[in-house]
Amino acid sequence: MVCVVLGAGEIMAAKIIFVNQDDKAQSFKANLFGPEKNRVRVANVLAAFKSSVAIMEDGSTMEADDDGLSMNTFVAGGTYNLSLVPQEEGPPSKRRRVETPEHWQAFVQSAAKNYKEWEAAMKNGKNGKTDAEKDSDAEKDSAMKFLTVSGDPSLNFMKGYLLGIRECYIGLKKILEKPKRPGDCFLVLGTSGIGKSCFSVFWICHLAARKKKVVWKLHSNFYLLDFSDEAVKFDAQLEESDPKIQEVFRDRDAWLIIDGGQEGSIDCACHILVPCSDQKKNYAKFLKIQRFSVLYLPVWEEEEISQFVDAFEQHRLEYQHMDVPSKEEAIEKYALLGGVARYVLCSKKTAYRLEEQEQALRQLDAANCLKMLKDDFTALESTRDMLVHMTLGPITDDSKKYRQRDFKLASGRVKSQVIAALDMEYKADTVKILKALLSCTGAGSYFGYIYELVGHYIFIGGGEFRRKRVHDGRDAEELNSLKLPKLTCHRFESLDTLPKLEADTYYYPKAGNFASIDAIMHPNRLLQFFNYSRGDHGYLVTGLEKVHARLGCDEYEVWFCVPKEKYEVTGFQSWLTSKGVKYKTNLLPTFLEKSDQYVIEVDFEKLGT
Repeated sequence: MVCVVLGAGEIMAAKIIFVNQDDKAQSFKANLFGPEKNRVRVANVLAAFKSSVAIMEDGSTMEADDDGLSMNTFVAGGTYNLSLVPQEEGPPSKRRRVETPEHWQAFVQSAAKNYKEWEAAMKNGKNGKTDAEKDSDAEKDSAMKFLTVSGDPSLNFMKGYLLGIRECYIGLKKILEKPKRPGDCFLVLGTSGIGKSCFSVFWICHLAARKKKVVWKLHSNFYLLDFSDEAVKFDAQLEESDPKIQEVFRDRDAWLIIDGGQEGSIDCACHILVPCSDQKKNYAKFLKIQRFSVLYLPVWEEEEISQFVDAFEQHRLEYQHMDVPSKEEAIEKYALLGGVARYVLCSKKTAYRLEEQEQALRQLDAANCLKMLKDDFTALESTRDMLVHMTLGPITDDSKKYRQRDFKLASGRVKSQVIAALDMEYKADTVKILKALLSCTGAGSYFGYIYELVGHYIFIGGGEFRRKRVHDGRDAEELNSLKLPKLTCHRFESLDTLPKLEADTYYYPKAGNFASIDAIMHPNRLLQFFNYSRGDHGYLVTGLEKVHARLGCDEYEVWFCVPKEKYEVTGFQSWLTSKGVKYKTNLLPTFLEKSDQYVIEVDFEKLGT
């Protein structure tokens, strides 16, 4: 370790902790700005340091976004942990050979083996249910499987780590595996902190098992990983012009992985994968020059967080350095921060992110909220990913599953603050907002947030509501209008604190991400607000089973509450498994077999009357 304190005469004073390859104490002058930023000179040798992790004053670590730590992150007096990997100037032939760092050696030598072990676990259904316990083909072993990463090229976990393979990773892998034309390029966009770089690792391990050649551009440096022979070849810190790199670029079967985005063009015949955060500066220029297929990686859902922690329990002692919280803690963090695994599944990073989010929320005002709800994020700048998360757009068929995106507010905490900023007292303005969002492409989730709160308000006020009973494969039955008196409102923290249902009372959860229902009414009415316009969107049974365990009714009325504009087109919703697959009739829980679905028209314009 080498510590450097920049003097008062420098641009900035900061304490820099370098991890040097040979671990020898030396003095460095660090360049954090200008044409040689992220470079130091050591005995006339130009060296690059990777600004990917900062150690904050409280001892916690902060991981950078895909394009490295922002220069705004470096503050006077701060302490930063940066890795230093020397690279000599001059032509490649005259450079001295740099030994492969231990963490890289561990990664490249084990990548193929570890991937094959994960592949076998997927086929055999390890650490999941036995065949006798599996309810259906759709429900086979929903437990998350881990890919062992023996060495961490990103230096986040020097002892290696377990990479939870999400369903979306497998879905994206299938897209990348399909026959491609030479030079096909794939841009994978997603919210910072959800695991885009982890997907790079997963894909590289897949390529290792398939004996491919890979160039990995990581933090402005090129790494050559040649898995084509039994003896894996690795070269670190190469320049783009290096003959070894250019040879791979000409190989139509090879892959170039550009982690964090790319500004200019790259002339190559190999396939390209660019995972980066959804900020145009990361890819806009590159996208104009190269031909790309754009794919989207969604934020984590609560169920994925639960699956990860459940599967991790048996490995907790061996991988305690990963600082994975308990399941209860992880779900609490999810409710505050949303599905960003970097901060939800690593305890040391949570407090810093919560503080960042709090600062971002304090800056919110009604004007910025309105822009945000229309997908205008210009005013948010660096705070965007703390407030708004990217998820997958409405899916019409599996072939488009990862090719459409949508945005949603990051969490229930953010949702509450946005509504507070808009101020529900301005009822007429709220109606105007909903009208605008209803016709705004890509604003469905935002519409849903406000519409749900307005819907609660309208139901509590009572009145007359149009309704119909809907069936699977049969026409809907238009029924007499539903008349409700003014209702008493009861907010509850969790199902455990839900009291016995009483007549003329409206129960709805305080949490903004409650599973499967938005409200409950006596005696057995379960309400869900939505704005789907593509027919059968489906309804996850998982959350309903938890509600049923608490209420214990023989059957239920499941109400789908929709705006008047969507009443006619909304019909029966298929019951779905946790994997989003339609339940087989004979496997449907008994209480749902007896339950009826209703569509209720909840006209948001009633708010202003």
